[in-house]
Amino acid sequence: MSSSRLPDGHKVAELRFGPSIPSDAVDETLRKLFGDFAEATPTEDGGLSFKFDSPDWMDYTILDEDFIWQQVVAMTSASQIFLKLGNTGAAVHRQKNALTTALLLPEDKGSPKFLRRKRALEDEARDLWTLRHPDPKFLQLGLQDSELQVLGSWKKIELSKANNLTARYSVGTFVWRSRFYVCGGEKSLLGPFYRDFHYLDLEKLDRWRSLPSYPVPESITGICIGWRMWVHDDKAYLFNGSTLVDYFDLITEEWHQIRTTWVPSNRMSSFPFTKEMLVDFAVAYARGKAYFFGGTHRSCALGCPLFTCLDLTTQKWQLLSGEHCPIVPQFDSPGPRRLPAMWVNGAGDRIYLMFGEADRPGATVAKQPHGQTSGHGYEDFWSWGIQEGSWRRERQPGNAPCPRSESSYSYVRTLPIPHIFRCPRAEYGLDQNPVLDKTFIFGGYHPSIPTFWPEQHAMFNFSYYADTFMYDDGSTSGSTPVWKHVVTSGFPTYRAQSEMFTDPDTGKIYLFGGYTNSQFVPQRKSAIMRTFNDLWQLRLDIPGGFFEGVDLEEEARTARAGPWQKCYNCGNTGPWKKCGGILQVLVAGKHSSVKRNV
Repeated sequence: MSSSRLPDGHKVAELRFGPSIPSDAVDETLRKLFGDFAEATPTEDGGLSFKFDSPDWMDYTILDEDFIWQQVVAMTSASQIFLKLGNTGAAVHRQKNALTTALLLPEDKGSPKFLRRKRALEDEARDLWTLRHPDPKFLQLGLQDSELQVLGSWKKIELSKANNLTARYSVGTFVWRSRFYVCGGEKSLLGPFYRDFHYLDLEKLDRWRSLPSYPVPESITGICIGWRMWVHDDKAYLFNGSTLVDYFDLITEEWHQIRTTWVPSNRMSSFPFTKEMLVDFAVAYARGKAYFFGGTHRSCALGCPLFTCLDLTTQKWQLLSGEHCPIVPQFDSPGPRRLPAMWVNGAGDRIYLMFGEADRPGATVAKQPHGQTSGHGYEDFWSWGIQEGSWRRERQPGNAPCPRSESSYSYVRTLPIPHIFRCPRAEYGLDQNPVLDKTFIFGGYHPSIPTFWPEQHAMFNFSYYADTFMYDDGSTSGSTPVWKHVVTSGFPTYRAQSEMFTDPDTGKIYLFGGYTNSQFVPQRKSAIMRTFNDLWQLRLDIPGGFFEGVDLEEEARTARAGPWQKCYNCGNTGPWKKCGGILQVLVAGKHSSVKRNV
């Protein structure tokens, strides 16, 4: 496979075992590979699955050397293609899955040839683990295939007055009348924990304004983190696991409550959360009903697979699928998890659920079943048919993101419906503006995909992301569903639990806040984690994407690549500059070249 378009030092590894992929074949059949080949392999997005009596995080395969190696070849080939496109997250994920699959065959069961292949595979995987997602060295690749990629630009928004909102994550958010609202959250795992309530006027972009704080005492609800908010009839509802659902009247700016009731069923006779709060769940709103999936509670730190619905007209709850605590693995519905992505499609008839994490370390600490030292990042993609009342496993066609949890996401519609529909980290702006009718995902965290930092001789057993993706499910456009990687010259730094949202009055897409690990993204302070209160706008080179005025040449040289600043002269990042340290500086109104030590 050709490596001519890859950065120096990162060549696509030829398959030393099994068939290699010629460069012209990749270029000519790339779309076919992603549409057919990659989807039909035993490990790629549901082409083949095994149904054993074990949960998703238990690795299994048929212990046959040839069968295992065919899986490895398929995954390694997919990794090469993703790497050529600059989708480093997906490339590393496929390569790690290939190595994990090869390791399933015991040493005494493999031939000498197989063992040599496996050692070579380990070396290739370690090379890929040095990459970040996105990796600054790959930004120069640019747009290579318009059917699998789209040009974008991240612009940092500076408020006209001081940013008076404390950095935080795990917040409840929504948008109403071009105002972005933020409730609660936390500064770090050790606090402080917030119950305050603020909004930012997206037209003025001047400062954060205070509103009445969440009034229910912490002694009753616990700390105000991991809760979700959505808007219905000019009221912002907040759910935390209680039948008493709080709401904020956006007209009078006052807090109130409604008392909801549970509709008994054969599977669950009463409301599941009577003595415990629910956090880190997902919510989506459609046709006057709020849908809730997953989350953790006192009896299930792992994450639960419960899927429920609250009718805001009747104020009644209904069980749709799943259970309060996972007991037996189910294969016709999503497994137990926290912090998945969930949104409603453009036609308003399907709810999509993607990725998330089974918090196995949390289960270990709580001395509950299924505990382990590392979490399980789900790779699946599901949809719920609102009319059919059933789950369907979805494929992930195109240039899709790698599995992750704690990602931020936003869905933008064009339908003329007069409400703003809020799903956690997803904003549904429904108006006649030329907005995009697409789903967007940014960043996130994976608990078991490793990252190696050779300069510091540090190995992390996790990864943080700052890549951006766009999904068209085809429900309104009539096109074939496809994921596209948003290719940008710069990006906000690697983070999880940020908030991606859309202003429905303009169609503009924003990103706010989040956190990152201070070892993964080093900083001068000694804190374990760093939280953010920054604001960014995503611009896209498609109709309605606000790409006018974007200077791609200037961004290629100056846009900040996460925590790294680019060299103005050569556009490179890190300590080594292609220009040998010749930087362009402005002296007395003229550009001059200055040599610096590198």
